[in-house]
Amino acid sequence: MRRSVQLPPLIHARINKIISYIIIGLFFGTVYALIEKGLLGDLDYYPATNNPYDFYKNSLSTIFQSGLFGLIMGAIEVLFMDRLLMKLSLGYKLLFKVVIYGTIILFCVAFFSMISTSILLHVTLSDPVVNENLRAFFTNTGFWSIMIYIGAIFTGALFFLEMSDHLGPGVFRNFILGKYHTTHEENRIFMFVDIKSSTSVAEKLGHVLYFRLLNEYYADITKAVIQTKGEIDQYIGDEIDITWTLKNGLLRNNCLRCFYLCKSIIENNAYRYRKRYGMVPEFKIGLHYGRVTTGRIGIIKKEIIYSGDVLNTTSRIQDLCNSYGVDNLISGSLVEIILPSEEFNFREIGMCQLRGREENVRLYTLL
Repeated sequence: MRRSVQLPPLIHARINKIISYIIIGLFFGTVYALIEKGLLGDLDYYPATNNPYDFYKNSLSTIFQSGLFGLIMGAIEVLFMDRLLMKLSLGYKLLFKVVIYGTIILFCVAFFSMISTSILLHVTLSDPVVNENLRAFFTNTGFWSIMIYIGAIFTGALFFLEMSDHLGPGVFRNFILGKYHTTHEENRIFMFVDIKSSTSVAEKLGHVLYFRLLNEYYADITKAVIQTKGEIDQYIGDEIDITWTLKNGLLRNNCLRCFYLCKSIIENNAYRYRKRYGMVPEFKIGLHYGRVTTGRIGIIKKEIIYSGDVLNTTSRIQDLCNSYGVDNLISGSLVEIILPSEEFNFREIGMCQLRGREENVRLYTLL
């Protein structure tokens, strides 16, 4: 039986982002073709250039070009924009993207217009009639009205994608589709990651430099979260709360792999941390799973939250790391459902009393 090839989650996420831009491009191309048909009506030529117009041929051409625009923009976004504009505010980021992508669209429209005119009139691209038709095309009021309309929709689409990145993969989409409109229960895995000796580190570095350290640290940890199909629930000071659906967390033991990936990424960037901050952040984690209630909460500020005893238990488990001299503690209930693997070995800590709980919890640590 042949095993299916699975792309790494990070590559999969980038491909999905490019596909999103392609879909947006195809949508705008379809809208443009329909608006163009509405403006031209029964005419079989463009009034501005007198070039022949066929609804089906021109629509297919427009939609194809728009899909190609989306592919180009998606590639630019993934390969360059994400890193180039990382430090800009949302407003400046949107403005910069609208200007850049708008310019690309205009150049592409001009190029394809010249190609189309050359083919229809059976002339070379250097023929004066091509330049004359291009000038007439771009000075037409109808063309610019449509471009402004599509530009407004495109800005809205960019805002949607930016908010999707801001809230996390799939969260904004689920919010729009109403998944969190009513509460529902589900089983989830939680991992609370906390920097060791954070108070003394903050006092040593100062608040501004410590904030920069946290920002870089969060960015590095996020890479491991994406690669293991996790979701970042929230940032609480120097603590990151990560969660998985039971399916994604147990797949290839992603919840355990995330811990090792976090350690590996921080260790691989140790030189950068020492050079900039004179230290390498160390962290401790608590891992647990259980049933939570998921839903939207708030009036003035709305937020998607998870509620349940599993959250308090995970926090208490993490608090015990210092007591047992380890950097990770995992609940026995989670260890019981983790798939057996030679990659991960556990050492039993034993039955432990958690603060604020009457029942003892069996704990393990990863070797």
